[in-house]
Amino acid sequence: MLHAVNLGADAYACGRPLTELGLDLLGVEVQAVQRDGEEVALATDTCLHAGDAVLLSGPSNA
Repeated sequence: MLHAVNLGADAYACGRPLTELGLDLLGVEVQAVQRDGEEVALATDTCLHAGDAVLLSGPSNA
């Protein structure tokens, strides 16, 4: 299942690299990140920022 999330300034994920979020423990993967209308290249050290649009895939109960 795909789910899109827009990160607010107080989101836990803001300022953290993808590897620190523990999404893999939930079976969730980041499929894409868009920042200021541009797609961000994904890497394990990619940090998320307030205002990012994040496309996630994973089980519906995650």
